[in-house]
Formats: sequence, structure tokens, C-alpha cells
Amino acid sequence: MRIIRSPRPAQYELLDRRLLQDDRLSFRARGLLAYLLSLPDGWQTDSTKLARVAREGRDAIRAALRELEQCGYLIRTRVTDPTTGTWSTEMVVRDTPEDGFPGVGFPGVGFPGATRDDRQR
Repeated sequence: MRIIRSPRPAQYELLDRRLLQDDRLSFRARGLLAYLLSLPDGWQTDSTKLARVAREGRDAIRAALRELEQCGYLIRTRVTDPTTGTWSTEMVVRDTPEDGFPGVGFPGVGFPGATRDDRQR
């Protein structure tokens, strides 16, 4: 797993507030992301190893990883080892979603479920 983050002081972790307030993520996924970003670059782990150090089960960790992937914080790439021909999955964790922070912290437009005609009244 490769971790990509912006430069920051070494003695503590700085996390963008938008990451912590991204309401597309569950608190479980936010906590897992914060934990992953606290690990050194190049750290090797997977859902089974993460479940061993957490109070969450492997399936809960996998669900949180899927959530992070859906929101752009985790990118999975299938790679082949050229010498052995074996497949593996490389995961990259980012502190900013791949497409930035779409809509995070901004109110929605209009009224939920309203049609254009309803808004014009």
C-alpha cells in the first residue's frame, strides 16, 4: 500500500478538515483513513492485518476500504509481476480524494425531492 499525502511536520499528523467532515464517509471509514494516513510511506498491510490491530473485524475493514475507494481516497490497481506472472492488487491511499472534495461542506441546491416547478412558486 502506497500512501500519498501533502508535506507536513513529522511530530504529528495534520488532516484536512474536509476529510474529517466528508459526510459521504461513515465514521468507521474516516477513522480507518486517519489511521492509514498516520502510517509511514510504503507501509505494507491488508484488511486481515488491519483487523488484527483494530477492534473491527476483517469484513468491517473491507467495507470501510470499499467506502474509501468509492469516494476516491483509495485507488486499487491490479498488477502483474513480470517475472512470476502472478497477479496482485496495489492500493494507494490519498489524503485528498482523487477528484478533490466535490460538494463537501457546501449546502445542497434547492429542496430535496422538489421539481423545477415547485421551486418557482
